Amino acid sequence: MSGGGVLIPEPVAALPPSGRNPRLPAGKGAAYREGLRRAKAEGWEAWIRTYQDRLAVADGCWFDAELASLAQSFIESFCKHYKDPWRGYPFHLLPWQRDNVVWPLFGWRRPNGTRRHRRLFLFVPKKNGKTTLGAALLLCLLIQDQEGGAEIYTAATKRPQARIAFKDVAMMIRHSPALQELVTVHDHKSLVRYEGLDASLEALASDSEGVEGVNIHGLLCDELHAWTDRSFWDALYYGGAARTQPMILVTTTAGDDTNSLGYEEYDRACKIRDGVMADWSYLPVVYGATKKQDWLDPETWKAANPSWGVTIHEDEFRAVADEAAITPGKQAQFKRYRLNMWAERLHGWVPLEAWDRCAVEGLRLDRWG
Repeated sequence: MSGGGVLIPEPVAALPPSGRNPRLPAGKGAAYREGLRRAKAEGWEAWIRTYQDRLAVADGCWFDAELASLAQSFIESFCKHYKDPWRGYPFHLLPWQRDNVVWPLFGWRRPNGTRRHRRLFLFVPKKNGKTTLGAALLLCLLIQDQEGGAEIYTAATKRPQARIAFKDVAMMIRHSPALQELVTVHDHKSLVRYEGLDASLEALASDSEGVEGVNIHGLLCDELHAWTDRSFWDALYYGGAARTQPMILVTTTAGDDTNSLGYEEYDRACKIRDGVMADWSYLPVVYGATKKQDWLDPETWKAANPSWGVTIHEDEFRAVADEAAITPGKQAQFKRYRLNMWAERLHGWVPLEAWDRCAVEGLRLDRWG
């Protein structure tokens, strides 16, 4: 049980695999053991799952199951689907969404009681429900946080992309009578107003007025792999400095440019996940296949797609994979969109594996005359 009397469940969903799990730095051991004793006494030991979690505990962070449960209850009680086959039904979190995103984001606390995490990097293949989950998280920040004057944004370099996530927020509100009593949607302005707290949620693009002056409490950056305006990203990334507990949510799939801003953030997330970098304020949730895995193996498909069997169905997935297996030009598309793998040309007619097998050791261009 937690201090608030909430029964603390253990995580059910496995974490995405990590490349390594290093030891704590010298000098952190005693502080961690003290924090672990508190975790065992209060019942939240099972939520210490990663290297960054152990670092956080050593620095005095703790887990509040009551606040985590409140966030889950808000989403499942007030956020509703608007697309078939679940149109009108409550948004019930899948195990991976609850255990690896919602509970860590809203349950972990800093020594001063504010949220531990300030950044989320959610990297999943298409059709796993990342944009819908992002919309529900924004509504938590807008309404449940009860932050006076909160500024919440969905952002993208192009306004149509920014409006995709905004549309999910607006439709969730329209399908929830309880939310409609609290907030008002202004479609023509891509704006949601919460008059009771003078708070707002707005779609924001790089050409929007006043980008440099935003005071961010919550921000959703969707499909970061497609962002080309680094100055826009920088302005937003530091736009919450005056807030008590700002939250930046990045939800994206893989792109085809490893020199992009999206890949840079993906690389950072992987290094934090693997303990190469120390940053317990950043929550990396990274799903996707690696080049070492067999891209035609059903076990690879399942591991890369956490919503397997719910929003993604094996028969349809297998049909697309079979087509890619015999059509080289579609392999890069399948790997990127369905397995979240980076850095292959989408329209190449020669698979990269086949091209690599053509290499001749010692062959150099200067020997051709």
